[in-house]
Parts: sequence; structure tokens; C-alpha cells
Amino acid sequence: MRPVGDDGRPYLVLEYLNGGTLVRQLDVYGPGWVAGLLEPLAQACDGLHFAHARSIVHRDAKLSNIMVLPAGRTVLLDWGLGKVVDQQDSLDSGGGPVEPHAEDPMQSRAGAIVGTPAYMSPEQARGEAAAIGPRTDVFTFGANLFHLVTGKPPGHGDDLRVLISRRRTGDIPRLRAARPEVPARLDAICSRAMALRPEHRYPTVAAFAADLRAFLAARE
Repeated sequence: MRPVGDDGRPYLVLEYLNGGTLVRQLDVYGPGWVAGLLEPLAQACDGLHFAHARSIVHRDAKLSNIMVLPAGRTVLLDWGLGKVVDQQDSLDSGGGPVEPHAEDPMQSRAGAIVGTPAYMSPEQARGEAAAIGPRTDVFTFGANLFHLVTGKPPGHGDDLRVLISRRRTGDIPRLRAARPEVPARLDAICSRAMALRPEHRYPTVAAFAADLRAFLAARE
């Protein structure tokens, strides 16, 4: 019997990951801003920052693509929509606005609008391929923070066309509007990450993670 790969074809050997995504972790903890949820989110930023330094953006770094392993290590999964910035992605529409179809806003879609509508940035919602960059992923992490604290991503419950329309114009709910008891500092972190214009967001996911950790440290 010939060993696998002996036919000359390339193959991959991948690590088996036995853990749960942050969406599953949220089911355990419940909505809140506990360290058990925010620290893994910050760790996912650490890995993504490494990719950004090599000009790679994820474009779909939602909670269900962040896995926490039993030893506490956090892994960012599903790089299928990853893109080397400044290179045209064959999945992009070429930059023009495209009307969404009546599909699930929690599911990613390849094609005219790339990403998961409930987590995507305004530039993704507008189909502006040339505007995609590291701060696009910063927006998604702001949406992740919103999801962790409130139990739902921003715009959850909206009709898909309404969600896309609001996302394009920056009509995004504030964290404290959904949960008034949230500390003002955490609300400010979330709002900055989800700013309409990329230049108004955190410059890097590392800076976003640093503010999250500073918030956690101040509460200890």
C-alpha cells in the first residue's frame, strides 16, 4: 500500500482543533463583558494583526470563526474570504454597489458583497473592493464586541435589505442603546471600531485589543 501523497499530488496535513467557537462560548457565559469572553476576542486580534502585517485581510472574522481551545489558545478560522490587499479578488464585484438577495444575514456570501452582512463594514456593504483593508477587519471586531455584550450582532432582526442599506450609510446602533448599563468606556471602544469611515476607526486590530485589555485591567 502506497503512503498518502506518493502519487505526486500535493496534500495538506492540518491540526485537529478540539474547542468551541465564541458563539458557543456566549451560550455558556451569556451576554456580558466578562474577561472570559473579551480576552479570547483580544487574542484573535493578535493573530489577525500578524496577518495584517503581511498585507492579508480576513473579511469574515465573525464570532463563529473564532475558536477557543481547552488550553485557552484562541484560533481564527475560515480564511476562505481572505484577501491580499491591493490585489483584485476574483470574488469581488469590481467596486460597484450591488443589491443583496434575501439570504441569511448570519451567513457569509461569496460574490457581489463579500462577507457576512451582520458583521460587515460599510465599505463591504457598498461593494467597494478598493477600500477593503485592515480597518475593515477592525469594524468586524467591533461588531463582535457588540455581539458578545448584547447577545446579538448589530442590526440583528432587520430585513437583509434594510440591514445592508443601514450599514452602507453608517446607521449602526450604539452599544449603550442596546444595553444602557454598559460602561461608557466599552461603548466608546465599540463605537470607534465601528465608525463609518475607516480612518476614524482604530488604526490596527492590535490597538483595538489593547483598549479591550486596558478596560479589563481597570475593572480588576
